[in-house]
Amino acid sequence: MWGYALDPATIHPWVVVWIFVLYYVCFFAGFNMVPKKGAWWVLGGVGTLNLALLAIVWPRYSKVGTYAEFHEGTAANLMDSPFNMVLNIAFVVTILGTAALFFWARRTK
Repeated sequence: MWGYALDPATIHPWVVVWIFVLYYVCFFAGFNMVPKKGAWWVLGGVGTLNLALLAIVWPRYSKVGTYAEFHEGTAANLMDSPFNMVLNIAFVVTILGTAALFFWARRTK
């Protein structure tokens, strides 16, 4: 989503390491927060904020290319890219898999 915001040549390698570390910190914090009372409101708010940010950065998010290609205006549109088919298949598989796991988990209770 933020791939075209900064020139990759100006980013220190430790920033990339911290991004991966903080990703897992947030991941585990989220799983530990779910059993808490009121956590669903927080998760719903974060999800809504994520959708709002996606809407704001959609022009950047919908492009496929390098930093230079994006800023030159030559980056390919995601919807015209062959990668779009992979994303669509992954989305459908994820939704169906999540629904199947949800119903399977509810059945075993």
